[in-house]
Amino acid sequence: MPSLQELLLDESKWFAPSVLTAIAGSLGLYLRSGSPEQPFRARVQRCLHLAYGTTIGVMGFGHLLAVMIKASQGTLTASLVTMLLLGFALLLPSVWLVVHALQVVRTTSGRSLIVAHVWLGLWTLLAGPLAALAGLNLLYQFHSRTWWGRVVLGATMAAYLALLIGGIRFFLSGQTFEELQGLE
Repeated sequence: MPSLQELLLDESKWFAPSVLTAIAGSLGLYLRSGSPEQPFRARVQRCLHLAYGTTIGVMGFGHLLAVMIKASQGTLTASLVTMLLLGFALLLPSVWLVVHALQVVRTTSGRSLIVAHVWLGLWTLLAGPLAALAGLNLLYQFHSRTWWGRVVLGATMAAYLALLIGGIRFFLSGQTFEELQGLE
């Protein structure tokens, strides 16, 4: 049985829970916000912000936690400042998306949400599917045809389901991200 510290340092143990939390949170938000005064499109957009913000936010938090543990042990091989900046570059915009989705902030600029999605999308380009989620969220936000909105929403839901299945596989494999990508 691995120790708590080993679990916290193993990125394969963070991905599936982050996606599962995002899906569960978004489903809960959608069911909770089913009031007639809020249009379907706005409810879905809030759920998409929550899902993406939660997925990247949990991963960013896990990254920061792992960096701090490794730094305290003296086993961090990369620059502490660089690793902290990377973690905060992921965590802060993610938190903004979650805060907006939960309507903790009542008035917000649509521009700030676009910037948050673009920023996170650019930072997650190396992770492929995570950057694609930012693009899908932006496509949904700017769609002008109902059918296109449904296509984008369906693609987004399929992407989260695929990420969840892949994340569970990754979780159960015990491989590192580098091993999974064939980098090690």
